Amino acid sequence: MNVDGNLELTTSHETYPGSGDYVGQTYYTTDNAFRSSSTPYVKVTFTDSGSGVGPYLAFDKETGFNNGWAEIGANPLNDVTEDHYSIYWDNFGGAYHPVDLGARTAGDHTVQIGRRSDGTLDFWFDGSLKYSSDFNVINPSYMEYVYLAAAGTSASDVATFKNFESGTNYVVPEPSTITLLGIGAAALLMRRRRRA
Repeated sequence: MNVDGNLELTTSHETYPGSGDYVGQTYYTTDNAFRSSSTPYVKVTFTDSGSGVGPYLAFDKETGFNNGWAEIGANPLNDVTEDHYSIYWDNFGGAYHPVDLGARTAGDHTVQIGRRSDGTLDFWFDGSLKYSSDFNVINPSYMEYVYLAAAGTSASDVATFKNFESGTNYVVPEPSTITLLGIGAAALLMRRRRRA
């Protein structure tokens, strides 16, 4: 599924009464074909101001066994400082697991979560693979609900998402392909410098 255009998402309710932390989200329930796929993925681009309201992509599984939540983006409510990007998962009833991805920057950023056929989850940020989980680390056995979400400190913060994509054909680039792309980019840079 590909959805072009912008979605503006406004924070609307407190996470806990009196907490001062507000969230807004939209989500959809995945279909059986997506859930049963061995290689599903979700991907979206968000516009970030570099501070304030934090946009992120998430999924969870709430029914049956092996339940949990996983996300990537800028969520200031997940135990990583609000001015950083992060990966975060919670195996419902287990420990919380934040992974700090570094300081937030203004502009458009693309995040993706994909599952390999062996069950490993990959988390991508701006085209770079940031974290891969062993299939025993993050519990959810499939993506039941997919969320576009935002967290902020008021009931009127707005986050913008665009170019949402999901599918059942997630492919991990081979290490040799990634290396060749890096070598090709380096060669182009050297060629440009020689012309200057």
